[in-house]
Amino acid sequence: MYALCYNIKGLQKGLAKFNAGIGQMVFNTLNPEVFCDFEAKAPPNPHDYDFTFHIYDLSKQTKVINSRTVRRIPGNKVILQKHFTLFIIPFIFLTALALATPISNKVKLIRYLIAVVCVYVIISLHLSYRFELVLTDDNFKVNSIWTFISWIGGLGGTYDNLFVLIALVWLLLIGWPLFNTITSKLEK
Repeated sequence: MYALCYNIKGLQKGLAKFNAGIGQMVFNTLNPEVFCDFEAKAPPNPHDYDFTFHIYDLSKQTKVINSRTVRRIPGNKVILQKHFTLFIIPFIFLTALALATPISNKVKLIRYLIAVVCVYVIISLHLSYRFELVLTDDNFKVNSIWTFISWIGGLGGTYDNLFVLIALVWLLLIGWPLFNTITSKLEK
């Protein structure tokens, strides 16, 4: 699955545009202090980054920032990222866990869709923390409820912690019925 998504350029660009649209919608809905424009392309760079985040600190903007006006107003900061690393690999991990779970397909599909929403929320919290670090020049301070939530949910801004949270989401939403089934069979 990884090789299929990574090697087909048309599929890769389509997934980047899809994640830009959905990710921007989820991020901007959750984050009250920062507006971010997700762009499924990047300027030429030595690291092959293919995804651009234009970050707008809403407390420093005098103009109304939304998805229609954002292209005319320069952002406070710009971050480049590989969309494959940030979006696709976590979803492949979640999908592999879900496919390996032996529960009925109907239950699995419903819980998988709920888990996907949870993963977007987790990625949004991760990005919120990273964007706060960038906007404050690595001088992050918890000064509101939102910065506290993004500090907790961002888990220090490290990428590896995303997989721990994704495994926890899988366990709670998809793997828990499997765990209950196993424990009930052991009790008999």
